[in-house]
Amino acid sequence: MRFLAVLALASFVTPAVGGNTWYVDVHATPPGLGTLASPYASIQYAHDQATTVHGDELLVAPGVYVGDLTVTKHLHIRSTGGALVTELRPTHAIGLFNLNGTPVSDELLLEGFTVFGLANWSEQHTINLNDSTLRRCVVRDNTHSTGVRVNLEGWIYDSVITNNFTGVSIGGFDVAMHVTDSVIWGNVHQDTNDSFQDGITYCAGLATNGHFVTGAGNVFADPKLWDIVGGDYRPNSGSPCIDAGNPTSPLDADGSRHDIGLFPYDPTYAPAPTTYCTAKVNSLGCAPSIYATGTASATSASAFTIGATNELNKKSGLLFYGYAAKPIAFQGGFHCVKLPTKRTAPQNAGGSPTGLDCTGSYAYDFRARIQSGVDAGLVPGTMVFAQYWSRDINDPFLSALSNAIGFGIAP
Repeated sequence: MRFLAVLALASFVTPAVGGNTWYVDVHATPPGLGTLASPYASIQYAHDQATTVHGDELLVAPGVYVGDLTVTKHLHIRSTGGALVTELRPTHAIGLFNLNGTPVSDELLLEGFTVFGLANWSEQHTINLNDSTLRRCVVRDNTHSTGVRVNLEGWIYDSVITNNFTGVSIGGFDVAMHVTDSVIWGNVHQDTNDSFQDGITYCAGLATNGHFVTGAGNVFADPKLWDIVGGDYRPNSGSPCIDAGNPTSPLDADGSRHDIGLFPYDPTYAPAPTTYCTAKVNSLGCAPSIYATGTASATSASAFTIGATNELNKKSGLLFYGYAAKPIAFQGGFHCVKLPTKRTAPQNAGGSPTGLDCTGSYAYDFRARIQSGVDAGLVPGTMVFAQYWSRDINDPFLSALSNAIGFGIAP
């Protein structure tokens, strides 16, 4: 997943009074003791210990946690780094079961995780909520069925639910679903229940919803996050999520009304350059490598250069770019930028003056292009994806291709 950054977790929820705190780190030596010095290596193992009781808190370190999770104790399970760096990848599903029979928000809590589904599951859902709560979570990529299924009662706050066949649904006893300050977007169906629609409030997206949502404050439009497909869930400029959250939610750090979604709006933010896709190995066995230095900005005087190394020396090449990533097979490699694309002027790779080797390189001043106005699409708030093409006279297609890079343009 591209554009990963550590989230400093700022919880609105007060931990259970008198509960113990246990630590979990997938990188720890298993099974661990649950202490800060010797964390448990598994969330399920931490839950299953007899010393873990109702009201306890599990603090989970960043990492990828593979395997199913079934929670039947009233625990607060929180990541310390946030959803962008803490992943749950269940083989089947995650079940959160509050068995005390009294529905209470946050009594059983999962907070600060990205939970991934799979493309061809036989499972009916990725997460099963039973009198339990999700906060600041991302639930995505269950393209076979439902991201979050609510049984009995469930609460979802400040979350993103995307790229599932169905975003959220009510099942089982059809009691109640409470979703607020969340983005439900990019699913084939945003929700499938035909009752309790007033339980979805102050959410963004829902534009392909299967049933009419009657709750207050909903925005039926593209939430305009920076790159929801690539995993950057921050609101872009002009996002309808800005200052549109539940008026009773805590104010954002700048004192403004709560924003919908995982992150508050930051007008100075743009995604840093991040590489993706795969380079085509050239006729000498070298893989051209793209890079960027600096930050793309419409106003900054600081340089922003996109270049490539490991290129064939003395050969002509150019940078091409577009506004979405879409890797497809092309000339024995991958064309990593969605069409249509635009080209920059050809460059010479330089490098060794004699012979043929991989000492060539390219560099292009993309800041100058942004600020020149030559391309009206290069404006603040835009995501750009770029790749180098170059000549390779010994390749069957006479071409070489670098890997690709994506970045956002800041003000």
